[in-house]
Amino acid sequence: MISIGFADPRYLHMLFPLLILIVAGFSLKWYLSLRFEEFFKGENISVPGLSSRRSWLKGSALSLAFASMVLASGGPYLGTSIRVHSFMALVDISQSMWCEDYLENGTSRSRLETAKKNLLLLLDELPAESRFGLGVFAGRSDPVMILTPPQQVGKSRSDLRSMVQSIHYYWTWEDGSNLKQALAHLGTILKENEDRYGTGLTMAVLTDGEELSGYAVRQTDVETDHLQNVHFYFAGYGTAEGAPVPEFDENWKFRQYRESYDGTTVVSRLDEENLSNLAGLLNGVYKHIENDSNLFDMVRDDRFKSAAYESKVDVSWALWLGSFVLLVISFLI
Repeated sequence: MISIGFADPRYLHMLFPLLILIVAGFSLKWYLSLRFEEFFKGENISVPGLSSRRSWLKGSALSLAFASMVLASGGPYLGTSIRVHSFMALVDISQSMWCEDYLENGTSRSRLETAKKNLLLLLDELPAESRFGLGVFAGRSDPVMILTPPQQVGKSRSDLRSMVQSIHYYWTWEDGSNLKQALAHLGTILKENEDRYGTGLTMAVLTDGEELSGYAVRQTDVETDHLQNVHFYFAGYGTAEGAPVPEFDENWKFRQYRESYDGTTVVSRLDEENLSNLAGLLNGVYKHIENDSNLFDMVRDDRFKSAAYESKVDVSWALWLGSFVLLVISFLI
């Protein structure tokens, strides 16, 4: 179904004074024309190039031109409602995601690098008409950073791949991730930008679920009001055995493994219980990501419905062109 809307309808308020001026102008013209005919009644007056009909046509063309300008200023568009698969990946970049408990061809790989590889494989397999967005989270202060809202994959696949590849450890020094606060912050973002994210969005949260700063998520803590139309997929990274948390120098070269106050090595582990509880609370799905896991099962899963978007085609150019044509016509009349 096609609908008509305006990107900035505030400009349409100018139509009211314009309409008043047009009506007043034509009323005055009509009144003066009657008095003119009455004054010269019985006289045969002929002025070359002057006619009442041309005068009315000229005024009508100018009125339509100004009205078209006002409408064009409002940013008119034709909207069509479409349904596509829409995914938003939210990647945990806290220090626990630096742990290397994955192996690839005998080489250790961190949870974060594994998550990035999974996202790149997902992007390669997504259909061109689907949409994909990306964000990262860590810590308690401003816990979520959106890199891009969902974009059409066919037009932005290479840019989206570059964004995924650019995610790096040095984006944060935060110890842990506060999932509760990150989800609350995300809900606010989605609420304030519904037209950009659509309804029925599939949110893939890539994290180890571990909250090292002592603020574990409880079921009663998570506000779900703004997350009702989101389909959650919690992808758990790490192992039950865990791995030590690395520390780097100023050049981001490995320096040592992190130690606690008593000198023992800090080991980070996948918190499956936390992620499973969150998945249950938000009517989502939890999956442990192993070496051979793939995120593409989100696309195949019927539980992840397609999102509704309004496709908008800007038609303001047509009104601006029409205004120009009408102005030219008015001068030629």
